[in-house]
Parts: sequence; structure tokens; C-alpha cells
Amino acid sequence: MIDVIEDSSINAFLFLMPIKLGTPPVMNLVAIDTGSTLSWVQCQPCEPHCHDQAAEAGQIFDPTKSTTFRHARCISRECFSIKHELIRLQSANCMEEEDTCLYTMSFGGDTTGKVDIGFSFLFGCSLDVEYSDKEAGAIGFGSSSFSFFEQVAKLINYKAFTYCLPSDETVKKGI
Repeated sequence: MIDVIEDSSINAFLFLMPIKLGTPPVMNLVAIDTGSTLSWVQCQPCEPHCHDQAAEAGQIFDPTKSTTFRHARCISRECFSIKHELIRLQSANCMEEEDTCLYTMSFGGDTTGKVDIGFSFLFGCSLDVEYSDKEAGAIGFGSSSFSFFEQVAKLINYKAFTYCLPSDETVKKGI
């Protein structure tokens, strides 16, 4: 069971879920989005712009402080997958001078960043976020080979997931 949090001071419309990224692990509170396919968090250095992230949503992730983080290379399987499954993504390109896969997507605003891999889990490391809510990012429950469920299924060799989000505001746990 995964904790589901409802906090209208961070986001009044979406449920939130705590995740941990990197080694050592950094907690981030992200929005659960059943339509997004790419999970992402705001990353340092936010260039040119970071959105206002609530203190309760965790620290802005700094990939340089993680021993299990790496950028997806331009010719990697992960970058190829992102480029060919542009579901809810506006574009996927390559930063050739750094050999890094890039993405741009809409999520209540626009976010642009690098495609990253940590513990074999593909996620977006957003460097430019124009967004009004205060969570750290989003967890993509949509359908693609890089959605949260598809990636977890490969790691645990299981093919079925069920989730139930509470409708009663007093309920704090679900999934």
C-alpha cells in the first residue's frame, strides 16, 4: 500500500504521493497523474526557472549528489522510447554537446528537462518549470513503456496493477 496525501495548500486538485529518489534517498511529494506517462521532479540547477516548491514537498532534487543517477544518452534505448512514445510529451530531443536526452511536456504549465535514470527507473529531471502548484513533480500513471506502472512491472516481473484513489477527503491512504 502506498500513502496518498491530500493537501490543498500544495495542490487543490490532485492527490499527492511521497517518493524517494537517488542514493542517498531524497523524499519528494509528487502529484499522481493518471494521464501523464513520464514521471518527473524538479532538479537542480533550475535553469532558467524553478517553480515555487513547498517545503513539505521536499528538497529540489540535486542529481549531482546521487551515486545512482545518470543522464539517458542520446542514442540510448530510453531516449529512443521517449522520442517514439510522445504521449503527453510535446517533444523529445538531444543535447548533443552533453550527449543527453531532453524532453518538453505540459503539466498545468510547461516543463523541460533531461531524461534521467536512477536504479534502472526512467524519470524526468526538470530544469525549467512554469507551474503554479507547489508539489515537487508528478508520477505518471498513464500508459507507455516508461510510465510508473510499466517500469515497476519490469522490475518486479509482475504484469497487473490496481489502484483506487479515495473519494472521501478524510481518507488518507489508498492505492
